[in-house]
Amino acid sequence: MEGKRFAEVVVDSPARLPDKSFHYSIPSELEGKVTLGSLVNVPFGRQRLKGFVIGFPEKAVFPELKELLSIADETPFFNEEMLELARWVAKYYYSTLKEVLHCILPPKVLPRHKKVLMPKVSSRSLPRLTSEQENALNLIKEAIDKGQPEIILLKGVTGSGKTEVYLQAISYLLGKRRQAIVLLPEISLTPQTEVRFRERFGGRLVILHSQLSRGERYERWRKVQGGEVDLVIGTRLAVFAPLPRLGLIILDEEQETSYKQKKNPRYHAREVARYRAKLSRAVVILSSAVPTLESYFQVRSSSYRLAELKQRIDLGPGPKIEVVDLREEERGKGTFSKKLSGEIRESLKKKERILLFLNQRGYSPFIQCFSCGFIFRCPHCQVSLTYYQTKKMICCHYCNYQERAPHLCPQCQSRALNLRGIGTQRVEEEVRRLFPSSRFLRMDKDTTWRRGEYEKILTAFAKGEADILLGTQMVAKRLDFPRVALVGVINADTALNLADFRASERTFQLLVQLAGRCGREGIPGKVIIQTYNPEHHSIKSAQNLSFLQFYEQEIAYRKELNYPPFSHLINIVIRSNTESKVKEVAHKLKRTLGDKEAENVQLLGPSPCPLSRIRDKYRWHLMLRGKSMDNLIGILNSGLTKLPKCDYNYVTVDVDPLEML
Repeated sequence: MEGKRFAEVVVDSPARLPDKSFHYSIPSELEGKVTLGSLVNVPFGRQRLKGFVIGFPEKAVFPELKELLSIADETPFFNEEMLELARWVAKYYYSTLKEVLHCILPPKVLPRHKKVLMPKVSSRSLPRLTSEQENALNLIKEAIDKGQPEIILLKGVTGSGKTEVYLQAISYLLGKRRQAIVLLPEISLTPQTEVRFRERFGGRLVILHSQLSRGERYERWRKVQGGEVDLVIGTRLAVFAPLPRLGLIILDEEQETSYKQKKNPRYHAREVARYRAKLSRAVVILSSAVPTLESYFQVRSSSYRLAELKQRIDLGPGPKIEVVDLREEERGKGTFSKKLSGEIRESLKKKERILLFLNQRGYSPFIQCFSCGFIFRCPHCQVSLTYYQTKKMICCHYCNYQERAPHLCPQCQSRALNLRGIGTQRVEEEVRRLFPSSRFLRMDKDTTWRRGEYEKILTAFAKGEADILLGTQMVAKRLDFPRVALVGVINADTALNLADFRASERTFQLLVQLAGRCGREGIPGKVIIQTYNPEHHSIKSAQNLSFLQFYEQEIAYRKELNYPPFSHLINIVIRSNTESKVKEVAHKLKRTLGDKEAENVQLLGPSPCPLSRIRDKYRWHLMLRGKSMDNLIGILNSGLTKLPKCDYNYVTVDVDPLEML
């Protein structure tokens, strides 16, 4: 084997292997052709599999090594910088390099070489900026000119012109022959963003997201890697777009939880952007009207710079916000308070549009027996079944289990079954009863599951084909609705009641976002918030549209309880079809983790998850909490290494979790 080179390969095996690579010798006919990032065919046991070349060891680890069989794709898939990024993601988020490469690389298909028309860049003059926008843009330009990694929080109220700041920052960057990535929280926001950006940059951009076909995604990814485009717009996976001269990464609506992936590797696009900026000497812009507490804490700690837009552009003053205490309303009088009902009637008279919000699908969240208190629950999940009036069914929103709506209580045979709580179907029924002449649309997962229905509903409302749009949280997402004068929040407490330390923050963010949907085009806006918790600081801060008021109170609670940003968390979830196995593994893991528990590190649990069973899987969890992520990862590594291999498959690790359910 002397004189031959050796390749280190991450083998693309379907089995869940430990995070390890394998060494192969390079046959003479492939010498000089195999490079870092090459996709190769390799023998693996009795199989022939593909793998990625991640290095070239100087010596063979065994006397006899199998040879690479062939090169599967002539163009390498990654360079040293992207490999370093992948290694960091794998280490930080406790994943395998194979899983990370699967996530960041395109599907391995042959390109179709379809010709793509490249529109010309618009030559129209740039819009004139306000003084606040100019200051923000100059701060970004200054950071770009330094050529050093830097993070800027662009905090701007809804309608303050944050997007125009991005556009002009990108124009400035492209003039320096560097490239940019713009990340969006939802695929649904991509089309309207693409239109605006193409008007400015033409064919110099591509769109990347998970709903593209395999062929489309491969072609676009190769265009990006080849330097044929200067701007990539997409969802969280676009943070891995292999732009060779990356200079700017923008996260629009940086507070959105969709930037965190829910399966391995469980990365957060914001953290990946920060590390990638370090490698590429790029600038990161985190943009939001309601940034996360973690991001604003970094501003206060002088780790991030702040650019602030406080004034709405050509939209007049912000909306008037009123809070209705539902405890003072007459019980059994329906979904709408007197105040909200009156405001809806007034807006309908003026031919103004109305946006109603309730983050609860179905007709009623659960059915309860009035006689014995029995609640109908999913047989596969530890959740109540939601009643759907139109189908006369009760359904599980976690596993899609369905059964016909009951007439008798199975526990006491009583017919006194109560529909408890309200969902969007019930609100729709009441709107049609109270305002029969109004034109109505509903937008939730149940009305938008067909392809194109989401855009169809939005287009109809934008064209004035409906007076009232009722929706779940998707209506709060960065959508510009014309002539909306009234926003009605049916129940602001749905998120507040969750067993999650971020519940207050999400409630505040959602209410402020909803308030930003009205009061445009010179029409005075009004927001009515119905709640049973009018004194809660998230509700009061939202009523005042005061981020700082909310931040000061919430950050004090976080500090007292030692939650992020004052600590890091690792949530370790154990799942199994049998509860006894879950308990057994959870307590084994507690012992192995406890052996290495360090100073300033807490091990919490084990205990059942708030949702203790989903899809027939019982769920328990443990939590590691500490100030140093390196310490937490070290303890986690040591503890999981001691766990028997047969138990490891039951364990899922979520670093910096956003959901605790």
